[in-house]
Amino acid sequence: MSKRARADTSASEQPTKRRKVKLETYKKWVKQYDSEFQTVSWLDCETSVEAGSRVVTELKCRVCARFRSKIIGKKNFSDKWINGAESVQTTNVDHAKSDQHTHAMNLHRWEKASSRLAAQVL
Repeated sequence: MSKRARADTSASEQPTKRRKVKLETYKKWVKQYDSEFQTVSWLDCETSVEAGSRVVTELKCRVCARFRSKIIGKKNFSDKWINGAESVQTTNVDHAKSDQHTHAMNLHRWEKASSRLAAQVL
């Protein structure tokens, strides 16, 4: 085995370093995506304290969790955002554009509109 092959092997044995996102970054995402998509605060998270800072360990979608039974059959459905996505990266926030999230948000809007209409009738 060459020196290069041994070097590659030792590098692959090291654990992969997960990206850390501070809680402040998560709060900026919530504000940005709520205004960009004109939605309710759908983004939720789990946090922990590491090296004295609060960091996000999982991202979740409140709306998809609420309407899970109605969106389970959607194209590319995944429980990842309902149970908690451990890969916390800005690209993961693209969940807002997914079929399942779009459908869940439509259900949420319909529910809100129906409740407003019922309140007006009373």
